[in-house]
Amino acid sequence: MAHTKITTRNITDDAVTSAKLDTNIDIAGTLDVTGATTLDSTLSVAGNSLVLGANDNEETLLTIRYSTVPTYISSTYDGTSGISAFSTNQYNNDDGSASLSSAANTAYANAAIKLYSGTGDSSIRFYTATAANTSPTEYMRVDHDGTVGIGTASPNTKLHAATGSNGSGLVDVARFQNTGTTANDGARIQLTAGTSTSGAGIGCLGDALNSSHLVFHAGGNTERMRIASDGKVGVGTDDPGAQVQINDNWASATNGAYIYVKNDSSQYTAGDPYLMNSVPQGILITEDDSNTSGPTKQGLILYNDNNTAGAFSPMLSFAKRETGSSPYRATMAAIYAKAPTGTGNSDAWIDGQLHFATAGAASEGAKSRMFIDKEGKVVVGPGNTTPDSLLHVEDSTHTAITIQAGNNSSASLRLKNDAQDWDLNTQINDNFAIYNQTSSTQPFTVSPAGIVTTSLNPAFRANAKTDEVYSNGWQKVLYDTSVTQRGGTNFASSRFTAPVDGWYQFNAQWTADNNSDNDGTLSLFINGSSTDLAGSSSMSNTGANYDSHVVSGCCYLAATNYVEVYRYSSVSTETRTSTAYGGWFSGFMIG
Repeated sequence: MAHTKITTRNITDDAVTSAKLDTNIDIAGTLDVTGATTLDSTLSVAGNSLVLGANDNEETLLTIRYSTVPTYISSTYDGTSGISAFSTNQYNNDDGSASLSSAANTAYANAAIKLYSGTGDSSIRFYTATAANTSPTEYMRVDHDGTVGIGTASPNTKLHAATGSNGSGLVDVARFQNTGTTANDGARIQLTAGTSTSGAGIGCLGDALNSSHLVFHAGGNTERMRIASDGKVGVGTDDPGAQVQINDNWASATNGAYIYVKNDSSQYTAGDPYLMNSVPQGILITEDDSNTSGPTKQGLILYNDNNTAGAFSPMLSFAKRETGSSPYRATMAAIYAKAPTGTGNSDAWIDGQLHFATAGAASEGAKSRMFIDKEGKVVVGPGNTTPDSLLHVEDSTHTAITIQAGNNSSASLRLKNDAQDWDLNTQINDNFAIYNQTSSTQPFTVSPAGIVTTSLNPAFRANAKTDEVYSNGWQKVLYDTSVTQRGGTNFASSRFTAPVDGWYQFNAQWTADNNSDNDGTLSLFINGSSTDLAGSSSMSNTGANYDSHVVSGCCYLAATNYVEVYRYSSVSTETRTSTAYGGWFSGFMIG
């Protein structure tokens, strides 16, 4: 193909009229294509290329001058209007910028990329139109600082997407899709720092059509948390069994995810949990701890970061909405801790109290009703802050403690040491009793009428030995017939031996056949002494058929001290033959 070299010149309408040059035209200078006032002159290159630049790498410039009407380089099809163009003022390039646009038989571009250059600012803007012959709208731009805006002309992050309007609610702004269709296929947004290729991310794992788990990754793309498709939240577990489950120590069990609460066959009474079992419906914290000496893991922690002495921990509150036409959400009860002194041993330990509060009348709300102090002492009731016993119950206006059993049952309070178990109880027969669980004995009883019986208090009674002959002087009287006693076998060989220290009452009577004794005496000897007496009585000869003596006395005896009955006579005497009238010896412990 021939080359025609043309120096700098103008090609006007009459110079080349619809001419088709089947040659290459070399222009050494400037080629102006002008159309005077008609503005419809063109430089057409058919079938070949318009080449700018020489082989010697000279600088070449294709200038499209600015005009008040569109000036562009376009491609044509069969002489029709341009369907794509690069113009100096299309679309609306009133700022001297340039656009690459596409149009079809219209003065408007259906799509355009605008290269904007302003004072100290520049951007690349992307336009599209929704219909022919309509002004296109900017939908995306790359701003001068490298930020990308989609739906916004003022991006403030590296990628800023915006859409929606007032009242539009939740709208889709971006979509990231994994085209896989099997379970656990999903998309993830990767978040990294520096040269790391992994770090953290947010993604989804599909479990059904239009349903996915939302997962959160951290530390090398390891899943740390997920919101399952059923709304349950798992932290440290990918299969939460509760609305919120923390940790994955949730081994399989025969009852699945159920936690059993109450035997369904047992009786439900007022206040009991009214369900047999259920899956956890709140927060579930799981741990695997085999230590049998004490816990080694922490679960729920309520922490106060203030260091004021006497301050409290956050409360664990139990609340409910009130009834009525204007209900409040009100606290029913609360559990919290207090640091009375704010310190402990100047190390990592601190004195603490655990408080239990319940709500009373609406005017007072929740109040502390009971607390356990640092030594394990329990205080029930208001007022006392320094208990001196393990259980301190205080109430100035009411009965402090009530222990009540069911119908036909015994209510007991047990007192126990290392050797004995004692019960204070109200019995089925309505008596009040002190009962020794260790020996299965009941030493003290008070009837509803106020009658006191001490069934194990030492007591005895014995009849005198009949037809017993006693010589003159002091002689021990024998009482060995029809012996009855309680509180142990403390009476033997006509002698009572004190089992415990205490005060005792004794009574004795002895009758002899008629005799000529002029100085008869009946005495209660302590430990065999004729001078240490619990009681003594003298009687001269009555002159009748029988000689009778009666004595009584009260004394203090130490354990193992004993009492016996002695008679003094100036002559020999003999006990009456009749058991009923020969005499008796009795006694009991007063206290």
